[in-house]
Amino acid sequence: MNAEPLLYARIAPPAGAPETAAELRLEPEPGRGWTPSPEDWRDQVLYSIVLDRFARSERGRASGDPADGRSRHGGDLPGALERLGYVAATGATALLLTPVTQTVPEAYHGYAPVHLLGVDPHLGTMGDYRRLVRAAHARGLAVVQALVLGHAGPVFEYRAGGAWDGGRVKPLARWTRALRPLELNAPEHFCRKGAITNWDDARQAVDGDFPPDYRSFDTARLRTQELLIRCALWWIKEGDLDGLRLDAVRHLDPSFLERFCREVRAYAARLGKTNFLLLGENSTGRDEELKPHLEPLDTVYHYPAFRRDGLALRGQAPTRELELSQLRARETLGEPASRLLRFIDLHDTYRFLRPSQPVVLLKM
Repeated sequence: MNAEPLLYARIAPPAGAPETAAELRLEPEPGRGWTPSPEDWRDQVLYSIVLDRFARSERGRASGDPADGRSRHGGDLPGALERLGYVAATGATALLLTPVTQTVPEAYHGYAPVHLLGVDPHLGTMGDYRRLVRAAHARGLAVVQALVLGHAGPVFEYRAGGAWDGGRVKPLARWTRALRPLELNAPEHFCRKGAITNWDDARQAVDGDFPPDYRSFDTARLRTQELLIRCALWWIKEGDLDGLRLDAVRHLDPSFLERFCREVRAYAARLGKTNFLLLGENSTGRDEELKPHLEPLDTVYHYPAFRRDGLALRGQAPTRELELSQLRARETLGEPASRLLRFIDLHDTYRFLRPSQPVVLLKM
């Protein structure tokens, strides 16, 4: 099954980025120093940045119609660097960045990767990325990087029908884009069972594609696990990262999540990062559904509290509701509830304030 050359050409790989996982050098370089982890993440305040929409430098270029939600607004890494003073002035102590890996052009958010080892040229270069991290560290800001390892962007098409069909492996028609590292350009690294139609079906949640065409990696397969983990370790070393945000953890095979956390912690410790943060995302509204992820991960977003607390945070319900929300989490989860990450808003939710609401609510 060969990729169509014209489709390959649509997305040129970033200049100088590694092409294969085999060429990655993970052995720490003698004499190089890495930034230690924060001693206690419970005191950290994370500022979540959607890079394409946050700040645009003089180099940044918009692409497409701004009225179209899929367009690129031109935010970039140099733009984020220029705004670090603003971030620090909010009281934030850490940056939480959307993926920087190369994605398909229409996925401004970065969550449709086609190159797991290269910075998306729309955002800048690897040099820009390293400068941003260094400058953040110089200001005392830790850096947590979102990384997509459960799926790739639209890199192949099915021969007939793209929806889930009872969990059967579906034949592929063609590759539509090259995926890097190149070792992942093989059908066996993907589940190939079609797009999820029932989000409550546990089998579909792990093996199904994100509709319509974000292709699910076979994260139960050992060789696939090895390649994906190798990419993550390389980013930690090259970027001097303080933590990783794992997207959609309920869609990862549990064996992969356990292995990933174990190997990442061990590798980060070799770099002197003995309290490396592993943050997971599961957008459930039920406290009990967070429990399986709190064993391998350090924390997960507290989506149930986000859904319960909004009115009280806006002054439209008694503040007692905030305390009751936390008590409910503790009753369900026990001690791990103290490790949940509470948030005001993020890129998968509506903004905290509506246009008619006063900014003082956010400041308070």
